Amino acid sequence: MTNLYLIRHGHTESVAGDNPKLSNVGKYQAGVLGSRFDRDGINFDEAYTSDMVRATQTGSISLSKIHYNPEKIVVAKSLRELSIREAESQGKEGEEHPTEVMYNWVSDLVLNSRAKKIVLFSHGRAIKYFLRNAFKDDRESLHRINKTSIRHTAITEVLYDGSWNLVKLNDDSHIEQAYIS
Repeated sequence: MTNLYLIRHGHTESVAGDNPKLSNVGKYQAGVLGSRFDRDGINFDEAYTSDMVRATQTGSISLSKIHYNPEKIVVAKSLRELSIREAESQGKEGEEHPTEVMYNWVSDLVLNSRAKKIVLFSHGRAIKYFLRNAFKDDRESLHRINKTSIRHTAITEVLYDGSWNLVKLNDDSHIEQAYIS
């Protein structure tokens, strides 16, 4: 049985450019997320982050609050954001569809890991496509997922015990209302 925490990166400086850094608000959000992990006694056996700066910064800042060794954070391109163009493309013959890349990678990770708690720092669209694939046969969960916009540093928790179970969706109760984005 594995608890998987899916975290969207914090707020960014701008949407211009391909790889923006966290804004001061985003750094604050990541710090508060880490404080919540600490307050709630949440520690991780493994941590992964997309290779995009905003996700790596969010992971580093939040995990520092629970004294997670930064050298143990694994950077994975499979957790990268999907552009709308990529998500809508058909993919190349013989290759995974872009919306399935993260789902397949995470499924392999969970099946082959002995970790009980794993955290993934990724991007809103990538997390949403992962969830849609994991819960495609669960109409109630899928309905909740489809009407949800994944917010910055929100916690989505999924339990894998032979099948996917949605524990928590888009929980950003650690963020003050003024900083929710």
